[in-house]
Amino acid sequence: MDALNDFAYSLVATPPSPATSGTSLTVTAGQGALFPAPPFSATIWPAGVQPLSINAEIVRVTAVSTDTFTITRAQEGTTAQSITAGYQIAQTVTAGLLQELAPLSGATFTGQVVVPDLKVTGLTGATASSSRLVGTTTSGPPPQEPSRLATSWPTRPEPSGSVSLAVRLALGQTKSPIPS
Repeated sequence: MDALNDFAYSLVATPPSPATSGTSLTVTAGQGALFPAPPFSATIWPAGVQPLSINAEIVRVTAVSTDTFTITRAQEGTTAQSITAGYQIAQTVTAGLLQELAPLSGATFTGQVVVPDLKVTGLTGATASSSRLVGTTTSGPPPQEPSRLATSWPTRPEPSGSVSLAVRLALGQTKSPIPS
């Protein structure tokens, strides 16, 4: 799976040449470091608008040298755009990225998942249909704020002072209480 970075965003400083088929571009000076190590996918679209299928292109970044990206154009069914200086580029959630996550259906996680001030062990039973991990026990208090990747809700106190938890992977689902 590709490496991911939060807030991997910049502007195109030097566009590909030719604009619709060139395979190299440069982002704003010093901002190449905001992006993960390649390979990864990125979306490129004009400044001042939202990315849409008619104005945006998904590219595959195959190499990064400081602020210069080597790209493979028109990925995931998109059409090559005429990229100019000032276009926006970001590592975004795409259908391709979500399809990379699909094989995790039915995965069993072993070891520990650590959320600030919370240690959860024995995670089992993750499925794409439920996106839930159940049957866990914690040795600390529930977190004050849910993590971005997983959200947990206390369900009932255990005699030992532990709390039983159910954890739902945050893949576009909304938070809802789990019944006791």
